Amino acid sequence: MNSQIINDLKKKYPDEIVDALISSFNQIYENFIVEKFEPSELNGGKFTEAVVRILEFETNHGKYTPLGGKISNMKDLLDGFALVPKDQSIESFRVTIPRVLFGIYDIRNKRGVGHLGGDVNPNYQDCSYIVGVASWVMCELFRIIFSCSLSEAQSLVDSLINHPTKLIVNIDDVKRVLNPDLKLADQVLLVLYHENPSKYTVDELIKCIEPNDNNYFRNKIIGKLHKKRFIERNEYGECLILRPGISYVEKNIKKWKEDW
Repeated sequence: MNSQIINDLKKKYPDEIVDALISSFNQIYENFIVEKFEPSELNGGKFTEAVVRILEFETNHGKYTPLGGKISNMKDLLDGFALVPKDQSIESFRVTIPRVLFGIYDIRNKRGVGHLGGDVNPNYQDCSYIVGVASWVMCELFRIIFSCSLSEAQSLVDSLINHPTKLIVNIDDVKRVLNPDLKLADQVLLVLYHENPSKYTVDELIKCIEPNDNNYFRNKIIGKLHKKRFIERNEYGECLILRPGISYVEKNIKKWKEDW
């Protein structure tokens, strides 16, 4: 997230709300990139709750539900913003943003995010919608409160609207890293991060990544990641990403996307 957007938001709203807003938005974006669709949907709920606190702040004289405080009935709360007098707040805060947010929250609650059975899995379509709506809300908030030049604000809004490109895709049960310029070790971590908490065998990783030298891949790439404790490779050749590996991926996801 651009520092100008964060700084302008913090000039207007409490730091804790902005931090929660940016964190949940980044998680939606980053999980979508690596096809972790269910976490993206879950973070859509957190994003909604952060934005609701901004709406409360704007329509209730700076008062809002404390972070950690329970919002008991989101639908009633979102509907209630429309009852705020017109002279007390602008239409975006009273009507437009609340109505848009309800779509995210409804998907988060009623879809159940986990889908069992024989129906078509809607996770990808749901998350595409959530990413688009969350980006729109961020743009609308910044459009209203920006303090930089108009041309810079326009450029930042345009950049937020760009839909994130996935870095990994699942094709016939084979995961393909779509950025071919990533180092082999980074591709391994990206695949295992996507698969976490399940394991992937070295043979499965070779099938996904297709290295030029399988022996070098097994002994050097996998071996080094195991020694660094980025992954755990057991005696059966099964690999599981560990906390240091997860942190490494989450630190670099944006860079991998931007460099592509």
